[in-house]
Amino acid sequence: MRILVNMVTSSPDTLSGISVYAWNQLRALVAHGEAEYTLLTNWSREAVGAYLPLDKIGFIPAWSPRSEKLAVFVNAWTAWRTARRIGADIIFTPHPLGALAGGRARVSVVHDLYRDTHAHLFRLDRRWTWKLLFPMCLAATHRVICVSSATQSDLSRYYPRSSARTAVVHEAPTIAVPGEDTAPLEGRYGLIVANAAPTKNLTSLITALDILKDDADVPPVVWVGRDDSGDMARARARHPGLSNFIEAGSKTEQELATLYRHAAFLVVPSLIEGFCLPVVEAHSYGVPVVCSDIPVLREVAGMGALYFDPDNPSSIADTLKAVCANADLHAELRTEASRNAERFSWSRAAEQIHALFSQTLREQGAGAPPQG
Repeated sequence: MRILVNMVTSSPDTLSGISVYAWNQLRALVAHGEAEYTLLTNWSREAVGAYLPLDKIGFIPAWSPRSEKLAVFVNAWTAWRTARRIGADIIFTPHPLGALAGGRARVSVVHDLYRDTHAHLFRLDRRWTWKLLFPMCLAATHRVICVSSATQSDLSRYYPRSSARTAVVHEAPTIAVPGEDTAPLEGRYGLIVANAAPTKNLTSLITALDILKDDADVPPVVWVGRDDSGDMARARARHPGLSNFIEAGSKTEQELATLYRHAAFLVVPSLIEGFCLPVVEAHSYGVPVVCSDIPVLREVAGMGALYFDPDNPSSIADTLKAVCANADLHAELRTEASRNAERFSWSRAAEQIHALFSQTLREQGAGAPPQG
């Protein structure tokens, strides 16, 4: 079986949730064997080589314009032409906008439907681009992998004709658990790992921490992430002198692993998530999670979390207080976190995806078209 992995992104050589997913899943698929993989990407060979064994994967560079709309059509042509040239059986696209044509079968991954479920949080041009392009890509895809049951449910709600073609394959921790190391900060601290964006709801967390600024039970929260949108800067300006919030910026994988290992908790105030990798990463270190009470986080965090109303900063503050002030509750959550982490594995995900590849090829051999 020959697979063309179609990974052309709007921000080449820059890690995002989708690229982290793509590189980890592809590494596991290559290790699983039973297929030959060729990567079509606008990332540089050097950048990809930091994450993938390029001696075991074909590498084909691709060009992509900055315009999201134009990029989808350029990518469709490039993927179709490349698939024909190398004789690809399947085009596997680890994101939802791609593979309009080419290959005997097309399998794509849908991480979330933010621009459908929370359209008001996005600029009008981004909403309409999604409304134009995503249904076309979805209709051309033979099999749709959803990273959570919550995403699958959203997909069935907004695009019901796609329901028969979906399957859920969970993500897994992306950071290897290191050996013993030195705590990065003195004393206890909480952790949040997210780039600033309206969906991440960081402004509500800032308000909650302002409520807790004089509470000795709740330690400072360290924020790992970028503020490309300026949302965090604006939130901080509304709460000057906030001493229990520490901006750490971007971190290397090893630095982030050390922060996870020594954290008292991970807080996730998101309004919506497709899966939320930081939850399973924190759980892989036995770190309790304090997070929004939304279906996807209930699905992913399970019993290893305490939940709050993301629209209510007082609820966030009260829940953080409950976890930090109650040693027995904290210990119970640590145990549940470690138990929950065992549910997620990249090698298991690779087995499931390879089975979907085989099933899709059998169906296409019988002439089954995409359905809606």
